[in-house]
Amino acid sequence: MAETSQRLNVLYCDALESETKQLSLNDKSAEKMAKEEIKIQKAIIKEEARAEREHDKKMSTIVTVKTITRSKKKSVTVVSGLDIFNLDLKKMSKMFSGHFACGSSVSKNVLGQEEITIQGDFSDDVVDILHKDYPEIPHDNIHAIEEKKKKKPV
Repeated sequence: MAETSQRLNVLYCDALESETKQLSLNDKSAEKMAKEEIKIQKAIIKEEARAEREHDKKMSTIVTVKTITRSKKKSVTVVSGLDIFNLDLKKMSKMFSGHFACGSSVSKNVLGQEEITIQGDFSDDVVDILHKDYPEIPHDNIHAIEEKKKKKPV
């Protein structure tokens, strides 16, 4: 006689959105299913921990807006610390250059982090734009700093 087919249960994981192995319902497959479920739960816990670490890193990152005086009346505004927030720095640079009608570029600093350099003293305006247009950056983490070059003794 022909064998009767058994019903297959498919276990889906909502968090990972992937289909696990199809297992039939007998003793060995029940053990496999339990082990598979444990693996999935561990993967979910790891993913949640990674997301929490990433969120903590974003919340603790400080965005600095520095105004550096180059010569007597020339100054440059440097915005650093934005690369952690997964923002497109080239688009931001282009937006700043269009908004302030000046030159703006993305470059790497000594530490290897990307920063936006804007020609001119726009630190207050940049802070206002970051508060208004980018809500994913915490307002408490944006700091404006003004640096001046020391005069050489004559």
